[in-house]
Amino acid sequence: MRHCLASAGHDHLICIISDFAGAGDQTLQLLRQLSAHNDVIAMQVYDPIALQFPDKGRITITQGSVQRELQVDKRQVHGPLGDFLSGRLREVAELLRRSRVPLMMFSTGEDVLGQLRLELGRLTGSAR
Repeated sequence: MRHCLASAGHDHLICIISDFAGAGDQTLQLLRQLSAHNDVIAMQVYDPIALQFPDKGRITITQGSVQRELQVDKRQVHGPLGDFLSGRLREVAELLRRSRVPLMMFSTGEDVLGQLRLELGRLTGSAR
């Protein structure tokens, strides 16, 4: 975002496509600076498991090259991980609300073009 801030002058349309992992106060500050003279849209990409965390079975999580398999029907796994994933989506939405940057949500489990149409309709107030 710093590079974008240095590159974009005024009156640009800036679309930030990200999962917003690690977003925080500095992200908020940069978003506000970008949107001061430009139109900014945030497009958050998320895994649908964050909205409907499974009650049973196993899932594999990754962080870089590290992978772990988790048994999700265990209470010590299901509750904290489900809360973390859904909480992260709420935190990003709140951060972007405070920055006054419109947020579009994109699931990795659905057709992108269809989601784009729905999100654009939602932002303009006219679903098609």
